Amino acid sequence: MLAVPDARLDEVPAAVVVGANGVEWSGVVDQLRQRLAGFKIPRAIYKATELPVTATNRVQRATLREWIASGRLERVL
Repeated sequence: MLAVPDARLDEVPAAVVVGANGVEWSGVVDQLRQRLAGFKIPRAIYKATELPVTATNRVQRATLREWIASGRLERVL
């Protein structure tokens, strides 16, 4: 999960997933709605082949935001 810019709310949550082919994303979001508060539900889900990580194996969220802004990641929901 990471925050992406939004015109109305400033930032909204988004998710980036790896290796999830053939998934029904609306069903996944329905399951998340049953378990999470509304403000934690991702407004967008993007599919990536890999996650960029640092030398200490932390996900580089800034790089993911750049990939989303440039259209490098496929939006699935």
